[in-house]
Amino acid sequence: MPQGSENKISTPSAALIARAAHRFGAHGAPAVIGMTDPARLPDPERALAALPPGNILIWRAYGEALSRRDVRHVARLAENRNCLLLLAGQPRLAMHAHGMHLAERRLIDPFTDGYLMDRRSHRPDFIVTAAAHSEVAIRRAANTQVDAVLISPVFATESHPGAPHLGVIRTASLARNASALGLAAYALGGITTESDVRRLTQTGVTGIAGIGVLQAGNRQA
Repeated sequence: MPQGSENKISTPSAALIARAAHRFGAHGAPAVIGMTDPARLPDPERALAALPPGNILIWRAYGEALSRRDVRHVARLAENRNCLLLLAGQPRLAMHAHGMHLAERRLIDPFTDGYLMDRRSHRPDFIVTAAAHSEVAIRRAANTQVDAVLISPVFATESHPGAPHLGVIRTASLARNASALGLAAYALGGITTESDVRRLTQTGVTGIAGIGVLQAGNRQA
């Protein structure tokens, strides 16, 4: 199992997460989906420690040498915090977590490479989320019987400086499309301040997702 990075990370932004929980957690669905990142927050145990109970962690384990024991260990830690663990990039090992996360490209042919089997073969409580950047991707997610989509990038991101982003109006449109198809929708990308959370309140998203939501934003709200 990969060891935690020796690089320091920011203290979790309790105020940011509390704001998200207050604004998006009213209907019982998780308000926050935290994510690991190979450079900024690689260790899932540290990410879980920053995630309040009742939420979800996506462990982005692309290319990592993992075993069933590794995944089960982190899944138990998540359960101890009343959280859920979804695994990305390791489809066969995801069966030992609480669910899996799919990159958008996997929605084109999700039934190959073990990435997604017929939902009847999964546990009833197995959760599948997917990245979605467009209406086409959201329709594919619905056809694949995904539970929730992560709409991105909502705001400018640290990982892709200068790249185009959706903005609030476009995010709201995609969230409405997802809701109409029975999918939960989470806003992902560049959400680092309480002001960002307030701007997303009227978009119809179920909650927020990202790496930055587990770290204190350096920008001022």
